[in-house]
Amino acid sequence: MKNNKLIRLLANVERREMSRFVEFVGSPFHNKREDVRRLVAYLSEVYPRFDEQTCDRQRLFRLLFPGEKHEQARLALVFTYTQRLLEQFLEWEAFQEEQAGPRTRLLKQLRRRRQYDLYEKELNKSRRQLQQTAYQTAAYHRLQYQLAAEADRYFAELGRHEHDDHIEDKQEQLDLYFLTEKLKDACEMVVRKRILKVSYSLHLLPHVLEEVRDRWNYYRQVPSVSVYFLLYRLLNGEPDISFDEIWTALQETQPYFPPEEQQLVYNYLQNYCIEQINRGQTPYLRKALEIYQTQLSKELIFVNDHLPEWHYKNIVTIGLRLRENQWVYDFIHHYRERLHPSVAENAYTFNLASFLYSTGRLGEVLELLHRVEYKDIRYYLGARSLLLRTYYDLEEYDALLSLSDAFQQFLQRNRLLADDRVQAFRNLLRFTKKAMILRERAPYLSKTRFGEEIDKLNRGIERTRVMINKDWLLQKVAEL
Repeated sequence: MKNNKLIRLLANVERREMSRFVEFVGSPFHNKREDVRRLVAYLSEVYPRFDEQTCDRQRLFRLLFPGEKHEQARLALVFTYTQRLLEQFLEWEAFQEEQAGPRTRLLKQLRRRRQYDLYEKELNKSRRQLQQTAYQTAAYHRLQYQLAAEADRYFAELGRHEHDDHIEDKQEQLDLYFLTEKLKDACEMVVRKRILKVSYSLHLLPHVLEEVRDRWNYYRQVPSVSVYFLLYRLLNGEPDISFDEIWTALQETQPYFPPEEQQLVYNYLQNYCIEQINRGQTPYLRKALEIYQTQLSKELIFVNDHLPEWHYKNIVTIGLRLRENQWVYDFIHHYRERLHPSVAENAYTFNLASFLYSTGRLGEVLELLHRVEYKDIRYYLGARSLLLRTYYDLEEYDALLSLSDAFQQFLQRNRLLADDRVQAFRNLLRFTKKAMILRERAPYLSKTRFGEEIDKLNRGIERTRVMINKDWLLQKVAEL
C-alpha cells in the first residue's frame, strides 16, 4: 500500500496538518461518508507509520466493513473519496495561507453589496496590516497592487470627481512586483545555464535592466528590486560590481526577506563562489565557507528541517580545500543526523571518503567509494574525480587510464551537462594523464629537459580557464 497515491500524500504532511485533516473530514459540510471518517481516523492513529503491516488491505477492509466479505473495489472507492478530500484539504490550506494578506475577496463582496461603511473599515485595516509587514518581497508588492486595484475600483464605482492616488499606487506596485519577479528569474536562468545545456529567451529583460539603471536612486531603496538587480549583475559577470558589494547589500536588506528567500539569495551567492573557485579564484573558498557557516548558524540552509545533501557535500569540499580538517570531521558527523534518512548513508559515505582522501588514508577511500550509489549524476561526477586523484596518488596508472577512458565516453554521451562543465572535467582528465606520463618518464629525462616539461605543463594548467580540481593538479605538478 505504500505506493498508493493517498498514502504517499499523507506521508508528506506534517502532524499538525494530519490533525486538521481529521477535523476537515469530520465536518458534514465537507464529507458525509462514515467509512471515510473511520479510515482517516485510523490513518491518523498510525501516522507516520504507513507500512505493509499498518496499511494491509485485508486489515483496512475489516476495520471499515467488519464481518463482511473482502471486496477490493469497495475499499478502492473509499480510498478514492479520501484522496479527493485530502486534495481539497490541501487546497484549503493553501487558500488560508494566501488569506494572511489583505482580504481583497471580502472587500469585493462588501463593495458589490454596497456596504460602504464596512468596506472602508476593512480597507483601512488592510492598509495598516500591510504597512506593518516586515518583509518586502515580490509577494508584498503583489498584495499592495491587489489592494490598490480594489480600492481604485471602489473609487471608480462611487463616481467621485476628485483626485485619488489609488490608480497611481496600483501602477507603482505592479511595476515593483514585475521588476522583482523578472530580476529574480533572470538570476535563476544564469545559474541554470551554468549547470545544464539550456538557453532562455530574455524578451523584456534588457528593458528591465535599463529601467533600474536609469532610476537607480529610486530602486536602490526597494529591497527586492535592488538585491536581485545587483545579484544578477554579479552572476552575469559584469566587471563594475563586486562580491563584497552584494554581500553588504544583503546584510543591510536581510530583515526585509523571509527565511526561505534569504536562503535563495545565499544559494545564488554560493553558486557564484563555486564558479569562481572552479575558475581558479581561490580567495572565494573562504567567502563560500563564510556563507555556509552563516546559513548554518541561522538555520537558513535546511529544507523541511533537513540539510540538503548537496550543501553537505559542498561544505565538506570547501572546508577540506581550506585545510579545516578538524572542523570538517566534526561537521560530517554532527550534521549526518540532519540529512534526510533516504540519502543520509550515501551522502555520509561519499563525504567521509573525501575527508579520508584529504588526510592521506587512500586505501579506505577506495573501499568507501565502492559503497556509494550513483543515482544522481553529481555523485557520479564527484566520485569519478575523487577516484582519479586517488589512483594518481597510489600510482595505479592502469586503473587511472581505464577510468579516464570510461569518464571521457560518459562526458561525450551526456547531453544535459553545460559545455563549460563538460570541458572542466575533460581538462582535468587531460592534464592528469599528462602529469602521470611525465612522472613515469622522470627517471629517463635530464634535469633540464624535465624542468622544461614541468614548466610547460604548469603553464598549460594555469592558462586553462575552466578545470575541476585545478588547485590539486597544480600542487601535484609542483611536487614533481
